[in-house]
Amino acid sequence: MVSTHGDLEAMKAQARDVYYGCKQDATESISNYKIRFEQAVQVLKEVGETVPSNVQQAHDFIRWLDRARFSQLQCSWKMK
Repeated sequence: MVSTHGDLEAMKAQARDVYYGCKQDATESISNYKIRFEQAVQVLKEVGETVPSNVQQAHDFIRWLDRARFSQLQCSWKMK
């Protein structure tokens, strides 16, 4: 199957949605969340979408952790 430009743009949009929607679930382990987060980054790369820098990825990862369990870490991260 040959992708058209519209198909590629739709794939990029979906990859962005997955990345920016990659929040840790309340019962998800941090290791499973890390795997899911890394997969979301990989999909951005595979479709040729702009990938956030490593620093931005670290910021996003911490910011999107489950707040009920990691709010103290998130607060200390914001203070730096």
